[in-house]
Amino acid sequence: CKNINKYAFGFSVAAILSALISILFVNIDISSEPELSFTSSNLFTVAVKSLILLSVLLITFLSKRFIKDNFNKAFEFVTLMLTGTLGACCLVISNDFITTFISLEMISLACCLLTGFTRNEKAMEGAIKYLIQSTIATAVFLFGVSYIYGFSGSVNFNHIAEFCQTGVPTFFYPVCGLILISGIMFKLGCVPFTNWIPDIYEGASYPVGAYISLIPKIAAFGFLIRLIKYVFLEMPVISAVLIIISLISVLFASICAIRQTNIKRLWGYSSILQSGFILCAVALSSVYSFSAVIFYLITYIFMNIGIWAAAYQFNINTGSDMIEDYKGLYKKRPYFSIAFSICIISLAGLPITSGFLAKLYLFSSVLKQGFEFAPVILLLLSFSLLSLFAYFCVIRNVFISSSKLLSFPFKFSIADILLYFCTFITVLICITPNMLISLSQIISFYID
Repeated sequence: CKNINKYAFGFSVAAILSALISILFVNIDISSEPELSFTSSNLFTVAVKSLILLSVLLITFLSKRFIKDNFNKAFEFVTLMLTGTLGACCLVISNDFITTFISLEMISLACCLLTGFTRNEKAMEGAIKYLIQSTIATAVFLFGVSYIYGFSGSVNFNHIAEFCQTGVPTFFYPVCGLILISGIMFKLGCVPFTNWIPDIYEGASYPVGAYISLIPKIAAFGFLIRLIKYVFLEMPVISAVLIIISLISVLFASICAIRQTNIKRLWGYSSILQSGFILCAVALSSVYSFSAVIFYLITYIFMNIGIWAAAYQFNINTGSDMIEDYKGLYKKRPYFSIAFSICIISLAGLPITSGFLAKLYLFSSVLKQGFEFAPVILLLLSFSLLSLFAYFCVIRNVFISSSKLLSFPFKFSIADILLYFCTFITVLICITPNMLISLSQIISFYID
């Protein structure tokens, strides 16, 4: 058993790299797929799966210290991470609601067990909350699926798409679609399923928090884009409600983030905030808005892992999760503090960072739909201004003079490497964004 745990980290890295390489050989010839296939492979699904696997690879390196500290359960930990990753990849390529349901449950089970992995009081509380709310979200999702099946007579996306094109869905059809989508909001971390996020992030370990903040979110957005493109195309009721949900999510997260004193809880509300921005572009269901979502997700991976790596390194050396304890960090670790601040500024969407370009691209995709959407942009900007107070509270503490932190020794670790790497990529994307934007636009043309 000890020998198995000894190779857990290497096995995890090898498995993810193998999956990334195998993606290059995936058949993306849509015409060769049978009509009743339960999966769909195209350039878009391949791209989203690549983002998922890249995120998991970086989080696995972030988890190296955690795996070492929990050596006796190392293989269990990486198995749960890979299981959730498999579920996320299956969700992206799912072509019917049965595959979707199984994939969602794989992700939920893995995230629930990972949350309670350390088995302390807060971790177990977070795991129970995740389990309860995940069950409710699944029930809501299946309730919506049952009505969609009743209307169309099928759970296959191809058949449902044909029904929408040939038939005339009643007003009740998009309402049922909204019920179905509200179940997916749990994975996205948007209203109405948001109250679980800060508690679970606080209870989970830092690598698990980074995992939950990225993997289910990327997979759910990838699936939601395909769902809107296939099942709910050109339904203004759904688009309008999703825009309202995005606005409420941004406002809720911005207000709650200001009052946080725990860094994990702050990153939780930051996750809700970012989901709200992305959801607004998804709701518009255009090629340009979908390309903005892809570009935003790419930039979000690096700035999000960067802040989690910085907070994890701080916790390793100080044992604290409190924002107040970051005072004086700049005097002890100046380069670390600057890199950490760049990632935070990028999350806030301020120039000159990749986060600013991502938000600018996203807002332009909204305005491209017509100037009647200008009030939506103004509201998003107004609400997000509130979150700046929360983000800059961390930066202010980092650069405030204090002798409190100087008593803690800082040791260089892989979390430092990840922080500097993510900061470098964040700045690099800002300097040379054209290639990624062009790639995002090409990928968005092949959504099926």
